[in-house]
Amino acid sequence: MLVLVQHGAQQVIGSGALPAGLDAFLSLLLADLLNLGRLGVALFFLISGFVIPFSLSGHRPIRRFALGRFFRLYPAYWLSLGFALTVLWMTGRPMPGSSTALLNVTMLQSFLGAADIVHVYWTLALELLFYAACALLFRLKLLANAAVIGALVVLGSLAALGLAAATHMSGHRLPANIPFNLALMFVGTLLRLAWLEQDMRARRLVPVSLVVVLVATPLIQSLAYWNSAHPYVTPLSFSAAYLLAIILFIATLRRDWQSSPSWLWLGAVSYALYLVHGPWLQALSTLFGPLTPATLLPFLGSFLALSLGSAALVHHWVEQPCLRLGRRTIARLTAAPLEPRLASA
Repeated sequence: MLVLVQHGAQQVIGSGALPAGLDAFLSLLLADLLNLGRLGVALFFLISGFVIPFSLSGHRPIRRFALGRFFRLYPAYWLSLGFALTVLWMTGRPMPGSSTALLNVTMLQSFLGAADIVHVYWTLALELLFYAACALLFRLKLLANAAVIGALVVLGSLAALGLAAATHMSGHRLPANIPFNLALMFVGTLLRLAWLEQDMRARRLVPVSLVVVLVATPLIQSLAYWNSAHPYVTPLSFSAAYLLAIILFIATLRRDWQSSPSWLWLGAVSYALYLVHGPWLQALSTLFGPLTPATLLPFLGSFLALSLGSAALVHHWVEQPCLRLGRRTIARLTAAPLEPRLASA
């Protein structure tokens, strides 16, 4: 929802549809001070680090993990990709080449030199990279080793700092936030080990890791985006987003929050919402054209209703059936072999 709000606001700010004072305030808030989209993404990475590594369990855990992630991510992703291409075609926007479209099918296009057809896809490629790292650490029996996880937080932050410094000196933008976002995911893993697993070494390492990340954050963002031409990509707004995400995430761990049914429903449809809101924004911006005070509320209402409504449909008709299919497939392909005596019987 934070990403949706940020993207919707970016479409409205500067359009002339808002009163001048409100437009200036929102521009200052969401462009200069706090990027809500990056706040949502940072929270997403922390949550991933907190929960995903502990999906590796049971018989043939890596196979179970890979299959589970495939059925969880790819069906809804492919549907959103088809939807995005349809919107591009219907609105007369430039269509991607066939190679770009095919590479987007893999979800790894960010690492294969192809553009994301939907901007938010870049986070999913990072998720896959994190999954691969978790599987490797699990294979090496290091995934629950607090010292290793803490070291990865520090190394990721230092690597990001090095790439950001190189960006600043060379003028060529390097992917500093790739290692930094991976480090953020491992912060979530370390917090899991400390809070839920009661790992004493993790508890000792959490403060050190947090200090490293909190100090590195403004340095990385300042060096990486000091000359950004994008009005909503600024060092301060990105730094504030990452720092606030860490604070909010730790706050949720330290309190007994009660989730209402509406919050649980929103969590259930959140992945689909993340995937479809961008194409809807493109479609509606073409349909409504330049926004005016008279069309502002219909535009925003349509954007929210269509995004949430289609996300609910995707969750019910695509995600849930595919998850059930995934569970059956996992049960069949990862079943423990029968003992010889039982097999012969």
